[in-house]
Amino acid sequence: MPALRDDDDTAHSPQQHFAQDEYGVPHLDAMLVDFMAYSNGAPQAWLNATRHYFRPPEWFDPGLEPDSAAYAEQQDRLWSEVTGRDRAHDAHQDEQTPEVAQMDWRTRPGLFGLMVHEAADQLLAMGQILKHSQLHAGARLLEYGPGFGQIALSLARMGVHCSVVDVNPHFLTAIERQAEMYGVHVKSMLGEFGDAPADEPPYNIILFYEAFHHSRDPIGLLRRIKPLLAEGGRIMLAGEPIMPIGRGPIFAPWGLRGSRDAMAVMRWRGWYEGGFDPDWLGEMFAREGFRQVIHEGAHISPCATVHEYIPDAAAPAMAEAFSARWRARLDRRQVLDASPALALWQRRLAWVARRLRT
Repeated sequence: MPALRDDDDTAHSPQQHFAQDEYGVPHLDAMLVDFMAYSNGAPQAWLNATRHYFRPPEWFDPGLEPDSAAYAEQQDRLWSEVTGRDRAHDAHQDEQTPEVAQMDWRTRPGLFGLMVHEAADQLLAMGQILKHSQLHAGARLLEYGPGFGQIALSLARMGVHCSVVDVNPHFLTAIERQAEMYGVHVKSMLGEFGDAPADEPPYNIILFYEAFHHSRDPIGLLRRIKPLLAEGGRIMLAGEPIMPIGRGPIFAPWGLRGSRDAMAVMRWRGWYEGGFDPDWLGEMFAREGFRQVIHEGAHISPCATVHEYIPDAAAPAMAEAFSARWRARLDRRQVLDASPALALWQRRLAWVARRLRT
């Protein structure tokens, strides 16, 4: 497909750009107009979202080594262009949700402020997390990015010692008030991913629910949190955008994802909205000594799949197999991106043919 130009008419029309199968940075302001209209009760403004995919700028090189400084710098540059912020990402500044201060923490915190079917997805995911955590009274949990803290508060009411870390002080205030209301203790800390309350014993579980993808340095983050685990302690990720390269919004091993809602939110708030290829994630954890176990939950809820990472001395030997799989997917995607532009029906027919061959 030809490169998208700044002077393309679709760059400035909230309606016309939806006719394209792909979009780029020049279209984000128009997309944000539609996103805000949808958020304010105009559902027609955000129809057919899954049929539009982000094409990175011409300078973007998906073939860089994902553990290199050049790769991380390229992701930072992409975030800057997508958000329109000419500076580095700052979690304390860019990962905020100020309206939380006005929300009802007592009766409608978090999932209780959603529509019933949306709350059901959250509750199903929560059940998956609690089930596979295998925690018990007296065990220790550290959760990053807890939001209104419904997981940590539920576990605290079951006797688990819970600590939470968030960059948004309003979330922490809401968690503290709820804990007081329930008569339980949840240790809270204002901080970034990788920070932890001082002088606390190691944790049996470190949990990220719909949070890990906000990290702009997942490799560095993993190395920071490893020492916080107790012997046999595990890391759990759930509700994360993890899918193979070339399928949906994932166009690189890790980093910003190309779904329209993620791109619109980044343009609006400045959040870091990442995503991961599952085999790259498996390789990253394997190299750091963790075996990957996936508890599939997509059949009950889109956010209920749990990725569990268990310390295993044999894990580093698995890294090359993970690497070979994601690299093969990336190579195929680069070949497709370099091929001549085809009509939409031809690309879809080619996709069906490839699926039949695999």
